[in-house]
Order: sequence, then structure tokens, then C-alpha cells
Amino acid sequence: MRISFKTLCKVLACLVACSAYSIDTNAQDYWQQELKYSIKVKLDDKKHTLDAYETIEYINNSPDELTYIYMHLWPNAYKDRSTALVKQKLENGEKNLYYASEERRGYIDGLDFKVDGEKVKWELDPEHIDICKLTLNKPLKSGGRIIISTPFHLKFPRGVYSRLGHIGESYQVTQWYPKPAVYDANGWHQMPYLDQGEFYSEYGTYDVFITLPQNYMVGATGDLIGGDQERNWLEMKVEETKEYLKNSEGLARNTTAVGINELTFPPSASDTKTLHYRQSNVHDFGWFADKRWHVLKGEVELPHSKRKVYTWVMFTDEEAHLWKDGIEYMNDAVYYYSLWNGDYPYQHATAVDGALSAGGGMEYPNVTVIGTSGNAFALETVIMHEVGHNWFYGILGSNERDHPWMDEGLNSFNENRYIETKYPDRKLIGAQSNFLSGKFLDLESFDHKDSYYLGYLLNARRRLDQPIEFKSAEYSYINYGTVVYGKTALVFDYLMAYLGNDVMDNAMHAYFDTWKFKHPQPEDLRKILEEETGKDLSWFFDNLINGVALIDYKIVKAKNTGSEYTVTVRNVANTNVPFSISGIVDGKSTNTTWYEGFDKKTEVTFAAGDYDALKIDWSKDIPEVNRRNNTYKTAGLFKKVEPLRLQLLTSLENPNKTQIFWTPVIGWNEYDHAMPGLAVYNSVMPARRLEYVFMPLYSTSTQTVLGSAKLGYNWFPKGAPFQNIRLTVGGSRYSNGNNALPALGEGIYGKNPIQANKLKTELGFTLRNKSARTKVVNKLLLTSYDVWFTNSDVGDVIPTKSGAVSVNYFPEGNYYVKRLAFVHTNGRTLNPYDFTVSVEQGQVQSAEPFVKAQVEANYQVSYRRGRGLDIRLFSGRFLYNDFPNVEPKFAFAMHGNRDYLYDHVFLGRSETSGMLGAQFVR
Repeated sequence: MRISFKTLCKVLACLVACSAYSIDTNAQDYWQQELKYSIKVKLDDKKHTLDAYETIEYINNSPDELTYIYMHLWPNAYKDRSTALVKQKLENGEKNLYYASEERRGYIDGLDFKVDGEKVKWELDPEHIDICKLTLNKPLKSGGRIIISTPFHLKFPRGVYSRLGHIGESYQVTQWYPKPAVYDANGWHQMPYLDQGEFYSEYGTYDVFITLPQNYMVGATGDLIGGDQERNWLEMKVEETKEYLKNSEGLARNTTAVGINELTFPPSASDTKTLHYRQSNVHDFGWFADKRWHVLKGEVELPHSKRKVYTWVMFTDEEAHLWKDGIEYMNDAVYYYSLWNGDYPYQHATAVDGALSAGGGMEYPNVTVIGTSGNAFALETVIMHEVGHNWFYGILGSNERDHPWMDEGLNSFNENRYIETKYPDRKLIGAQSNFLSGKFLDLESFDHKDSYYLGYLLNARRRLDQPIEFKSAEYSYINYGTVVYGKTALVFDYLMAYLGNDVMDNAMHAYFDTWKFKHPQPEDLRKILEEETGKDLSWFFDNLINGVALIDYKIVKAKNTGSEYTVTVRNVANTNVPFSISGIVDGKSTNTTWYEGFDKKTEVTFAAGDYDALKIDWSKDIPEVNRRNNTYKTAGLFKKVEPLRLQLLTSLENPNKTQIFWTPVIGWNEYDHAMPGLAVYNSVMPARRLEYVFMPLYSTSTQTVLGSAKLGYNWFPKGAPFQNIRLTVGGSRYSNGNNALPALGEGIYGKNPIQANKLKTELGFTLRNKSARTKVVNKLLLTSYDVWFTNSDVGDVIPTKSGAVSVNYFPEGNYYVKRLAFVHTNGRTLNPYDFTVSVEQGQVQSAEPFVKAQVEANYQVSYRRGRGLDIRLFSGRFLYNDFPNVEPKFAFAMHGNRDYLYDHVFLGRSETSGMLGAQFVR
């Protein structure tokens, strides 16, 4: 292969850049494209459409010659059932867009692309109708520039599917115009529009001219150019809103109050206005329009430059009682994000109240749209989070589709820090704290950050979590929230605890200053953090960002030598990361000391003191999968056992207590009548390896103790073909039917019913899936059933026609069944199905054993949203049976109550008539 001198120089330059860690990130090998937009758009609020004309100056700063340009036509994501958006929503369990009528869908058309005034060939991507490719008439040389122009027509979808849309005459105008894909050192980044997975766009300047009826208010990216009349009108609205809130104080959601809950749309003005917005150093433009908004305005002084930034909120009557403090939320968000990362570079920040399907809020440069919140804290959290995206997405323009943690995760880290700073005593249950949810359920010790932690544990303990550094579209629906948002926030909070707040702030400021208005990659952030802290952060990036390593440190023992403590610590998970130990005195921490990580087991020294206990990670900074082994008491017999907590109903897992849950229960069947009892269990969220439930019941009919119990143990092997191995042992005892005594004569019954006893042992293997997004579950189940019957009448005297007779009859028919089953389930949103293949071998007392095989398949034909046709197929055969006539309970039948494995609850198991006799299982 012949390599040109030019190519060789490029390769050598890349090698030098990779090996020389000290090279400045602003070196000449970094480049990015530049765009200058001019868009003139007119809203038709009768037809719910836009008509627009767009010109884009495309400046090629790359070293390459471009022969084509990819363009995003994201409104086409709503056009039909073939789009990536529809497919992803189906994967996530949402059918609404798939079944949407034509009238409720949206699209973009009327395109006529020209380059420098000349028509060019363009074609839709063969797989994605929301991507097109412009083939240039002549190559665009490095350093060259072209003008791309096109008219376009947009039909709004209903605003219930994703980010673009309208609800009545409230408009969310986002991802709405033809937009070039990013071209960077890794090539083109054309991508279809998705819900789960955001964006990556080129920086540039926008001049957008919006024409719409005069009585619409607009919240938009950019500064309003000219527009004195509009600005004065908004200032008047501000005064009206202040008066409105003053007069409506305490009357939230009171329909008798003037204006409250007035959500109908006023008629549109017959005259129109044109608003001109301009913004530089942004990579998107969003705008929102509504005629019903109230308006508030404020300003905030930035912490470093002391420059003033205007803040606006625009909201309807629906939650006006919450939005009245919206300016405070905006100001605090702008201030704290500037304090910790770098000053906000734009002139204003705006939040608008709008119909939104894409969660609680969605961010765009300078402006964010907020959905229904429900309470003030939720509103503040969403406003703050979305305003924060001006830093992590807006100013620091990472590739959200490929590295979602760099915006959502870092933003959630700052979100948690904001809450801990402004509300240091904020609990997980927050303002909704009351007797039931707080003290009664023992939730008072959980703080806001625990919501991230518990979400992370949900899948981490089951080894179903995914790396933080992962493509957004490849996350499972759950992991997109618990990993991208929650786990990333946790690990960066951990890093800050280890480094110290000031060191972390300095590093994040350096990241901001170096990469603002650019496209940082994960390695760029790592380089900045390591340079600014002077530390090798391989433990952090390799284990916690790029991997799924679990953390679990345990104090084995602690010895007081007088001058210090010698603490033996085991690295249970064997992940080499830093950890801290604190001394605990009267429930407070002291002498917190950080140690570098190690493998397996080691001894560390800790400062002497009169401690009640020593504890790993007192401040809950380390996302360990098990915190129940972190405490070692300095006195007493049970140094590693936490205090016992008998908790009614349930709670969340509290590592500082040994929790046992209980609840009163009552059951009933025809033979035992009412059965009051107690359920005792340790089941909790998140799942534990060892789980148990005991449920003793007392029969008011037989005056005997009945009930059930189950003990389960879970293994979650790392890298094995099985995602989960579960061993379960359980048993039950209930009355089975009236005790007929044929040996004493026809129609003779004992005083008490026959009791059926079951012991079930099962070993289950859940196969690991290659994709976390699949709805397929494959299980292999090995199950053993032992069923036997007891007669409490033995020894009793039963009156018969011929006289009293002592009962010495023991019921017969005890049996065992062994089953091997393979269960395949595909829980896809459309046309879900499952099938089970099983083989059973069983024996009734001393009779010959039998062997039978069966296949069951279920398929649902989805033909309308929420409706389907269920089809069931069954086939079975005895492979071996030496009975002249097989025991009826084991025989195949079309229907009946032959639950011979006692897996189901029957109110009258032996009844053959009446309502109780009508119960059956398939």
C-alpha cells in the first residue's frame, strides 16, 4: 500500500497528539465547522403549520474537501410508522405514535435545496426519512464556504409524542428546521431523531424572524433585536402578572377566582407581528408561543464577572401558584452553575410553561420548556436542571447521542449539588413528608441523593447496569435514567468528595474555559481533570465511567492500639478505588480520612479517639452495592450487627438497621374459613441476595396453623452465560377438601378436612441477553414438587349408623413431580408472545412413575392501541405411563381444576358445583 507524504504527516501528527499529554487542546489540529443561519418563518395557528425560508452559510474549517453534506429533517420523525422514533418508542413500550392518525402526525416538506443559488441533487436516506444527503455540484474546499437555501413547510404533530408539537394553540417549536449534521475529525454524524438520545450540532449564529398573530407571547433562543413595542408589551405583562399573583394569593386552583385555571385559548389577533431573534455561539434554536402566559422578569449578578443577566418565566394559570417563585429558581440556577463551572455567557435565560411529552422539561439555548410539575420543589428542580443544560449541552457541546453522560450526567451532578447546597436538610420524601411516608415507613434518614443511589442499585445488584460511557440508544429504558443521569451524578459526587470541592471547581472551570463553544470528547474531559488535579484518575475513568465495576468495602476488624486504630478492610468487590473511614461519636462523624484503593485485603491506620464505631463512607459518597458491612462498633458483642428494626409494611433498604418487615394478613377458603395471620419478610427495594417470606395463618375452622413460607437466594454471576441463578425453597399447607372416610361407609366424613402439604424446590437459570434493550427473557427451570396429605381426624370417634367408630384412616395419594422447563418470553410492545416446553416425571406412592411432555404457546395479535387477539396453542403427550388409567389429576384435559402442583390459590379446591366449583386453571 502506497501512502502519500501528506497522509503520513497526518498519521504522525495524530500519534504525537495522543502520546504528548501536555499538548494544548487549542492546538491547530482541533477544528470545527461554522454555520450562519437566517430563517424567516410564519405560524398558521389555524392549520397548525409553519411556512419558512432558510439560508445557511456553511464554512468548511475542516482539512477535508467535502462533496456532500448530510442534513437533518427531524420533523419527519413523526411522519409514519417507519421512523427510528416510532421504533424506539415501541421498544420502550409506547404505542401512541405508532397508532396515531394522519391528522395527529407531523412532517416537513416543500423542500427545494439550492447551493449558491443553484439546484443540487438531494435524496432521503434509504433507512431514515428524517435524514437527507445533499450532493454538491462542486466540492467544498477546506476553508471554503457555501450558501445552502431552501423553503420548507412544517405540519406540527400533536404535542403528546415527543418534543416538537402543539396542544391547541400552544406551540413547542423544536428540532424544526433543516439542519446540517456535524462533520468533525471522526467524519459525519448524521442521526435520526430519537426520544431516548439527544443531539450533536454545529455551532453558529442564528438570525430568526418569526411572524405570528400579535397576541402571542414568545420565549426563544437569542436576543430580541429591535422590538421595542414587543419589549414594552412584555414589561406590561410583567406588571399585570404581579398584580394577578397578588390578588390570587392563596387561591391556587380555585375556579371561582378570577383568572385561575382559565386555560382556554383567546382568539388570535387578526394582525401579525414579526420578531427578530439573534444569537451567536449556539448550536440550536428553539421557540415557544402561547397566548395565555403570565410573565415575570428578574435579573441575576454572575459570581465572577459581576455582569447582570435577565431572567424570564412565562406560565399559564394551570400552575401559577407554583410559578410565582420561578424567577428565584432561574436566578439561583444561573448563579450556582456559573459559580461552579463558569459564568453564563448570554444575555438572558428564559423558562416557559408548555405542554411537553418528553418528561419534565427540555432544554434549548437560552430557553427551556417545562411540563406539569405538581409541586414547587419539582418545578424548581426541573427549571434548575434544564437551565443547567445551557452549560452541559449548550456551551459545552458534547455529542449527546454517543456520550450522553457528558451532558445529562454532569448536569445531574450539578443538580444534586445545587439541592444539597440550597436545601442541606432536604429528605428523599421532601415536602411530602408526613406520618405515613416518613416516620411510619422509616424513611426519614434518606436524603435527596439517595434517589440516585437507589435507582443505581436497582440494576447494579443484578448486574444489569451498563457503562456510563455508552451510546444513548443502546441503553435499556431503565438504565438511561438510572445510569446516564443517576450513576454519573453519583460517581462525580464521589470524585468531588475524594478531591475536595475547591479542586473539583478549579478543574471544571478549566474544562469550561478550554472547551466552551466547542465539541469536547470524553478523553478531553479526562485530560483536563488529570492535569488540574495532578492525579492519575484511571481508577475513576476505567472502572466507573468506561466499565461496570462494583464497589464494596468491608471492615473486617478494628484494633485499638492506644495510639491509633489498626483497621482491617476487605475489598469484597475487588475494585481498586479510594475509600474513606470516619469515627462515629453520638451519631456524628469525625476524623474522616481517605485511603487509596487496594486489592483483596489490607490494614490501614486510623487516628485514635473515643469512638462508638468506625464506619466506611459515612457521608454516603461512594456508590457501593452493599453498605451493610461498613460499620464496626468499638464495644459490645455484635460489633458488625446493626440494631434490629421491626417495620410494619415495608421501607427502603437502610444499611444502618437490620430490617424485618411484617404485616397482618387474612385469608379464606371453603374448608379453613377465615385465616388471620402474619406475614414476615425481608423483601425490599433494591433486591437482596437472600430473600424470605413466612406467612403463618390460623384456621378458624380447624383450629390449626396453616400457611406458607419461601426462602430464595440469588446469584448474579459476572460474565457468565446466565444473568441470574436463583434457588428457591418453599412450602405450604392448606385444607384441600372435606375428609371422606370410605372405609366407614358411604357419606361418612371426618370432622376436619384433608390438608394438602407441598414442598417446592426450584433452581432457575435466566440466560443473559446480548442487548440490554431486548424484551426477550429465556429461563431454564428445574423444579421438584413433593405433595402429601394429612388427616387431623385420626384418633377421633366418628358416629355412624352402626355406632361410633374410631378413625384410623390415613389419606392416600401422596406423590412427587420433577419438572424440567424452558420458558421463552418476548414481551415486545406489538404482538408479544411466549412459549414453554416442559417434561415432567412423577410418581404416586408405590405406583409406577409416569413421564409426560407438553408445549404451550401464547401469541397476541395487536390490532389496535390497547387491544389484541390472544391465541393459545397447547400440545401434550405421555411418554411413559404404566397405569391402566392415569390418575385423573395428572391427565391432560381441556379445562378443569387439576392444579396438581398446587401452584394456584383455590377458594374451594375440591368443589364440583356452585360458584366455587367454577374456578379453573389452564
